[in-house]
Amino acid sequence: MLFLQLDSGDSFSLVLYSGGALLSVWFLSAVVGAIDSIPVFPKLMEVVGLAYTLWFATRYLLFKICARALIFYFRWYLAHALMGMN
Repeated sequence: MLFLQLDSGDSFSLVLYSGGALLSVWFLSAVVGAIDSIPVFPKLMEVVGLAYTLWFATRYLLFKICARALIFYFRWYLAHALMGMN
């Protein structure tokens, strides 16, 4: 069994944050359901996603020099943003 002792301030924060998280998940689920019920919108998003995929593939994956630029940018992002280098 897990015996967890919380202070009154900790338990209030825990209840507040978990309630807020549940409320936001419920709200976002309702928003996604409402958008999904619009007949044209899901198909439009599929077309936009397909167009972006085709653009990305032709821009960065088809030509060698652009692929090198993408790899350079990815390595730079890993070094600076994730590793904390300046």
